[in-house]
Amino acid sequence: MAYSERVMDHFANPRNVGELADANGIGEVGNSKCGDIMRMYIKVENNVITDVTFKTFGCGAAIATSSMATELIKGKTIDEEEYQKELKKLQSRLGELHNRLYRKRVPVIITYEGWDAAGKGGNIKRVTGALDPRGYEVQPIASPEPHEKARHYLWRFWTRLPKDGHIAIFDRTWYGRVMVERLEGFCSENDWKRAYNEINEFEKELHDWGAVIIKFWVQIDKDTQLERFTERQNNPEKQWKITDEDWRNREKWDQYEEAVNEMLKKTSTTFAPWHILESVDKKYARIKALKIIIKELEKALK
Repeated sequence: MAYSERVMDHFANPRNVGELADANGIGEVGNSKCGDIMRMYIKVENNVITDVTFKTFGCGAAIATSSMATELIKGKTIDEEEYQKELKKLQSRLGELHNRLYRKRVPVIITYEGWDAAGKGGNIKRVTGALDPRGYEVQPIASPEPHEKARHYLWRFWTRLPKDGHIAIFDRTWYGRVMVERLEGFCSENDWKRAYNEINEFEKELHDWGAVIIKFWVQIDKDTQLERFTERQNNPEKQWKITDEDWRNREKWDQYEEAVNEMLKKTSTTFAPWHILESVDKKYARIKALKIIIKELEKALK
């Protein structure tokens, strides 16, 4: 595969994407901000964009916003035969890496955030299907209990961190502070504005401890969410998955998208970058998540 670099003045408002990369290669889009170099890497195969990632070299890290991801990447799908083949191969490799990180005592923290009905649960299921049950724990995060509300909001996450050599998978996370708590008025404006730095410092401490931090945002569009909500509402076996609160949150889509975009921009760092999983096709998102986890673990185990 050929590699090429294209530098533009404004990464958030790119020209024709076809200009950013060779017919088969990776293009880079750079922008200077607060001393950083922010680059968008676009992978193109057979004149089709197959991946977009964002990195910053400097004081922080940049990431595609959820709305930008929807605009830039279309048609992210995988057929059933390829999915089954990739799933088997990747789960086998992840199982091997799990054993190695246990022996090397490397802690791993995998976090999932995303739109309601985006497919977080199914994604987590395919990850845990590759792991030794003795070496991981899934942490489903709901509203804080009274004794948790009496402490700093990060306290309840500190108590759920993995032991050395183990994996903790968070289904929802401390990022609720700058999303649902922000929009529903569960904390003050000063509280959620201060939280960006608090979270970055929290994750830096985890990184310095030696933890591998993998953060996923599971992205779908508004129409896909409506289809899935409707299916759940009309299917007796899935009605437990849908609540009145889900419908109320959907009415605030634009407000949530604004909060999500700000979160992604301000908390994607060199030590804990965000990875966007395009999940209109849930199977595509599952395969992408496994590949990212494997890549990050292999890097940590070198």
